[in-house]
Amino acid sequence: MFPTGNLVDDLVVPGIGTLKATMINAGIPTIFVNAEAVGYTGTELQDAVNGDAHALAMFENIRAHGAMRMGLIKQLDEATRRQHTPKVAFVARPADYTASSGKRVAAAEIDLLVRALSMGKLHHAMMGTCAVAIGTAAAVPGTLVNLAAGGGARTAVRFGHPSGTLRVGAEAMRVDGEWVVTKAIMSRSARVLMEGHVRVPAT
Repeated sequence: MFPTGNLVDDLVVPGIGTLKATMINAGIPTIFVNAEAVGYTGTELQDAVNGDAHALAMFENIRAHGAMRMGLIKQLDEATRRQHTPKVAFVARPADYTASSGKRVAAAEIDLLVRALSMGKLHHAMMGTCAVAIGTAAAVPGTLVNLAAGGGARTAVRFGHPSGTLRVGAEAMRVDGEWVVTKAIMSRSARVLMEGHVRVPAT
């Protein structure tokens, strides 16, 4: 679950420096860094990142070096041909913010803030597979996700993302010195996609 064997690594990224990072393979390989370490608060919406070419290049640089540390690629240039994984996400302690829908999210309603990039762009909400990684990392004391949520043992968290909030959970335990997830829980929102009538002939 932790390819490097560590809950938190010092990830050296040329041009950026050394970042604390939790690199986990649960749901989907994901690299978590602290929002403050990359110049953000965790309350950002899409335009704040996707309209900044420098920021996108920075996150791609982090992603490529993280992929190397996780053993997903052998050479940095392979990262450009492997855009789907790993994901990069940044986390922060709870804070008030206004979601893209215009809804106000209060710090008291959430355990932490998470913003994730997918295919080179900040996602408008949160990918389901990355949500599993968030829930799993939150369940392991000492990861950056767990610490952003306040630390300690926990089986569920509600996190704020660009378009609202999501509750996820996981149960993890150490088996022979390795962390193993026994359960992952995620809720998803639903909306009406279409309505209509179908006429079925009597004969």
